[in-house]
Amino acid sequence: MKYIFKIKTAVLLALCVLFFPFGCSTKNNVRHYISAVDNLEEYDSSWFTFCKGSPMWSIKKVNNPSLDGDALKISILKGYPYANVHFFADLFPEPEAVDFSLSLYFMFRPKTTFNNEGAPSTIQAIEFSMSKWDLSKRYEFALQWQNVGEGAPQWRYWDPHNPKPWTDLGIYQTFEPKKWYYFKMEGAIVDGKVLYREFTVDRKRHLLDISVRPDPMFEEADHLAVAVQLDANFECAPYDVFIDKVKFERKTGTSADTPKLPSGKKEPSTKEVINFK
Repeated sequence: MKYIFKIKTAVLLALCVLFFPFGCSTKNNVRHYISAVDNLEEYDSSWFTFCKGSPMWSIKKVNNPSLDGDALKISILKGYPYANVHFFADLFPEPEAVDFSLSLYFMFRPKTTFNNEGAPSTIQAIEFSMSKWDLSKRYEFALQWQNVGEGAPQWRYWDPHNPKPWTDLGIYQTFEPKKWYYFKMEGAIVDGKVLYREFTVDRKRHLLDISVRPDPMFEEADHLAVAVQLDANFECAPYDVFIDKVKFERKTGTSADTPKLPSGKKEPSTKEVINFK
């Protein structure tokens, strides 16, 4: 049995080399920078990948399913347990930008259970992020829909300085396959820190008001980026995610500009939810 397992492993690695000769990392390859705001999914040749766990993946522009005629299909095909693929697009640096929002529509397939209830869950987690690299620091805004794990299915935010960087928000949520969902994340750089302001998903607005210190990044040149990451389950089951109408807005200002709530409003908690009727 060990001999057979080694043969299968060797074949899998050979296929990875055959189909993806440059691997998942773009560290030693030339990347393309764009400056667009709207419909970033249409710049399919400017999306790259960074992987963990040697997964096989694909990225392709498609017109069905889509909302406006062009969507981006990103997929995990197979690989080792708990592999992940970080699909990202780099944008030119904007040193004065301090206010950011990332919005998009997403859909996944096939159907998944939640937290392995009843059957193994196909999707481990999906992450959405926007980042600014500036003067050897990375200001990263990232939210994860965790589908498997303690407390899942739930939303978590990224804090690289926590012992467990993915931090629970206490927001429980499930999704249906083959259905478009709207997602929007808003944040700013305030007093040199990442400020998670709020996010909206499936017509529910969640106020956050969470500050996180930036992460030192000495080897990265200044730039902006948006990303969607797919995390595989214990057997790296294949699944697809479609993204459409990807919009990345940036506003300039002063990093000391602290957002203020309207008069008489209380500071929001991480569990406050505003429902859209």
